[in-house]
Amino acid sequence: RNLTAPLWNPYMLNGTPFLATLHSASLYPLNFVYLLLGDIDSWNFVVMTQTLLASTFMYLFLRKLALRAEACYLGSIAFAMSGYMLAWAEFATGPHAGLWLPLLLYFVLLLKEKNLAVVVIPILFFFVFTAGDFQVPVYICLIYFAFVLYVLRNARMILKAFAAFGAGLMLSAVQLIPTLELFAKSMRGDDPYIKDYFFGILHWEKIVNFVWPDFFGNVVTGNYWGKFGFHEYMAFVGVIALVFALFAVSTVKQKIEKFFVFLLVVALLFLFPFPTAFLPFTLKIPGLSTSSASRLLFVADFSLAALAAFGANKWLMQKKNHFSRVPIVLTLITAGVAILLILKASGYPDQSAELKIALKNMLPASMVLIAIIFLSRFRKFGIYGIILLATVEMLWYGWKNTPFTPREFVFPETSLTRFLNINLGVFRFASGIPLNLHLPFKLSSPEGYDPLYPRINSEWLSMVNFGVKENLSRRYGLIHYFDSELINFASVKYVVDYKKNHYGGLTDDGDYARGIESAKFKEVFREGRVSVFENRDVLPFVWFTEKVESRNDEVYLQPQATSETKIANLKQGLNKLEFEATVPADGYLFVAQTFYPGWRAFVDGSEKQINKANEAFQSIKIDKGNHSVVFRYVPESFAVGKRLFVLGFSAIILYWIYGRTRQKRK
Repeated sequence: RNLTAPLWNPYMLNGTPFLATLHSASLYPLNFVYLLLGDIDSWNFVVMTQTLLASTFMYLFLRKLALRAEACYLGSIAFAMSGYMLAWAEFATGPHAGLWLPLLLYFVLLLKEKNLAVVVIPILFFFVFTAGDFQVPVYICLIYFAFVLYVLRNARMILKAFAAFGAGLMLSAVQLIPTLELFAKSMRGDDPYIKDYFFGILHWEKIVNFVWPDFFGNVVTGNYWGKFGFHEYMAFVGVIALVFALFAVSTVKQKIEKFFVFLLVVALLFLFPFPTAFLPFTLKIPGLSTSSASRLLFVADFSLAALAAFGANKWLMQKKNHFSRVPIVLTLITAGVAILLILKASGYPDQSAELKIALKNMLPASMVLIAIIFLSRFRKFGIYGIILLATVEMLWYGWKNTPFTPREFVFPETSLTRFLNINLGVFRFASGIPLNLHLPFKLSSPEGYDPLYPRINSEWLSMVNFGVKENLSRRYGLIHYFDSELINFASVKYVVDYKKNHYGGLTDDGDYARGIESAKFKEVFREGRVSVFENRDVLPFVWFTEKVESRNDEVYLQPQATSETKIANLKQGLNKLEFEATVPADGYLFVAQTFYPGWRAFVDGSEKQINKANEAFQSIKIDKGNHSVVFRYVPESFAVGKRLFVLGFSAIILYWIYGRTRQKRK
């Protein structure tokens, strides 16, 4: 909104790259709606357009494959409201990257007919790469190359498709190069988070989620009893879509249909605990080895949705087929599983509550299967009943998992947030508030959550908590203990905390975090059972000292009390920090901001070298006297990305002009 590239986030983790995290989706074109509307309206728009665009693009792609309109509609809603797309809908990242896949494949098919496709494909890849997700774009690239080689047998057409992808990479370099720089300097490679969750690989029992999505309960209704998280394993595309997809797989397949069978098989081989599923982690493939395998559900759901359209098309076109066998077999399987659950519940009373939840949540799918068997007997009119039923089924599923919420619940202001906003100034706070709320409330903290943030921050948090660098903080950057003097250097003025039991649960007779009850902290505010403690030893955001010790490639500064030092007019802007400094002697200025490539410092217009100070922060040498000091974040990675963007965009425009001129000559 300030027409400034959002490169730096000053609110989390002592300051960290923002655009480079990729997750921020700062350059995603659809997020430009935020320039026009308020935050909530813009968020609603982005979330809702996801479903609309995904269904529209899938419909266009399936129609291009010469399938009947009814079959295309079935495939489009199965994809747009599939488990993956709904599970991540409110994140507005992965699904937004994924919704462009069918449109990409549509323009691959169009390459044979129109040169316009070579211009559009790079733009679509820019949408994919800037949408805010890593894994789905990787899968889309692999699917794109496989599809190009499968359907384009002409070497010239294949070369065009590859050139279009290259142009797309150039357009996206403005996002990808800063992200790759951050990834190389991040803690991501040492984050054991994914290993603790079985690498995100689906246990065999999760296969039931394809038929009965709430077999293990649902977090929305508060009765989930399955392993690990809920939304990571939502595999549902609808019972109706699944029936038609299985019908397509069990019959003679067209050439293009075989491609989606291949995609589905590959996805399942890496989703479930086959030996292949562990390869990305044992081979330590960059990016994928630190990401959840469950995101492959996007590929599985996309393939099932496409196969559902092929199956429905076959059913409509073939006078004689054995379609009804599929829902009958699934109905028999459902009955068999239900009987086993009833028998197990009688033998294991302690598990009866969970098994009753499973039985109850199998009912909707059972009713749909019976309805399909009935409707399939009336081919001419039955398809409309099936389409209506499929729509109701997916709307029910979507409404349950993504409910609407009153506006006032979105980032609500409380007495606590008001206190911090009024009193914090340029200082920071820690603890007490969920890590993803620092940014919307504009509250600065040395803590934070991001899938990708600098390793230097993780090492600093390890020093605070454990006194060593090796015990790296994960993607959740938390301070557990407050007895370390290092938090003073981070300019932590307030700590928000409440009494907790041994497991971290809120309780009146528990304990505050270690260090808070020392004389260093004084309670200054309370809201309910949440208190704010002021750090009496806090250091300013910027301070001067002559006490410096050099160690290897960094300096260690010690605070120096002097009334002659003055730091005035401190302003923290976007990608910028400026202030006036009056210092009594030659020495160093300490700035409580993360030391990271791309920052440049200027004193009275002359550039100064920025030194790494006190493990994670910035410092510069400064001479005695009055000075104007400016720190600017201008990363070379972003500058290189911009140049490549301009080069790629120019190449696309020149190709378009060349194509138009050639067409006119013809």
